[in-house]
Amino acid sequence: MNTMHTMNTMNTMNTTNATDARTTARNAAATEAAAAAATEAATAAATAATAAKAQGGAGETTDVTARAEKKGASPRIAVLTNDLQYELVEKNPERQANVERFKPGLIQFLNDMRGLDHRVAHLQLVYDEGDKKIELHNGRVPVLRGTPGAEIIREFLHPSDAIIEKKKDSGFFETGLDAYLKHHEIQIVIITGMQAQICVQTTAADAHFRGYNVIVPSDGVVSTREEDRNRALEWLRSYCAVVMPMDAIVKTLRERNTFDFSVPALP
Repeated sequence: MNTMHTMNTMNTMNTTNATDARTTARNAAATEAAAAAATEAATAAATAATAAKAQGGAGETTDVTARAEKKGASPRIAVLTNDLQYELVEKNPERQANVERFKPGLIQFLNDMRGLDHRVAHLQLVYDEGDKKIELHNGRVPVLRGTPGAEIIREFLHPSDAIIEKKKDSGFFETGLDAYLKHHEIQIVIITGMQAQICVQTTAADAHFRGYNVIVPSDGVVSTREEDRNRALEWLRSYCAVVMPMDAIVKTLRERNTFDFSVPALP
């Protein structure tokens, strides 16, 4: 009897232990599954947030502008220069003289904008030997990649500036400019450089199409011929840009006033 009682007790204990082991295993599995589900949900949420941001496109710029205005924060601005490169500026005496005249004012403007914690990016026109449909200089391809003539004029540069290569007139055509601007949540682009009726005008239009607010400094752009510059400024003012002098831009920002980016009525 004692032996049978002992065996029964042992069997009961073994059964209980086995049950406890199965229960523990089930609990561990359930905990592991819950953790996996939580991780999967967090990953899905992060993926959805990234996708939503990527799909924002040009509209994201408007959203950022609205948030900045609501908080009373200063807008995020990037100053873009166009084609201020040795070989392009030195193409002819007229172009060189015009750039020399506006150089001190533009250098000061760039320094002022950096001092206000805004970004400066230089659009650098770069050609390769096999490029087609480009303007030759004295029968040869200008601003070839890696040549001294393709470099940005050093007086306009600062270590904090970005340099973005382009192969056509517009700074947005098959370049990283739009990605750069969105990465820094830029709302306003100020477009400077040369020539007003070509690179400045096409870059300004492309910025407008992408939802950025555009400013063109009337004294921050040049052309070989003054009539081309005046015609470009008039077109920009009537279509897609605020046109005003560089010192007025800086004064507006320092006084925390706003720019009027309302779309002009077309005739």
